[in-house]
Amino acid sequence: MTYGWAIIIVIIVGVALWRLGVFTPSPGKTSTGFDEFYVGTNFKITSGGDATLILVNQDKEGRSVTLNSVTVGGADCTGDTGSKGVSENWTISCTGVPSGASGSPYTGVAVAVNYTVGGLSYLETGKISGKYE
Repeated sequence: MTYGWAIIIVIIVGVALWRLGVFTPSPGKTSTGFDEFYVGTNFKITSGGDATLILVNQDKEGRSVTLNSVTVGGADCTGDTGSKGVSENWTISCTGVPSGASGSPYTGVAVAVNYTVGGLSYLETGKISGKYE
């Protein structure tokens, strides 16, 4: 009977830890939906609502791309714009992005990039997820 109580205690502790999320890994930074630009994990959103994003031109035809405007979470961004060749990057800064407590996760924050390539304008949208810094 002694071993029975020990097994029950181990099960209860295990369930409690599982419910607390101890066995669930924290999500890392992810970016999805981008084609013309590479974002990867080159971004952050602070608990104060400031965002920094690095976009890399990955035009499949090797053309220069002109960055016109960027929004993150509905907030207009400023920073490095203009024309860049393949593998060159733009550093973008935003204020007024939806914020949260430092260390808490954010998921699916919309990023909209308006750009021109080959004389035509396009709008590319993607999403970023991570933790507030």
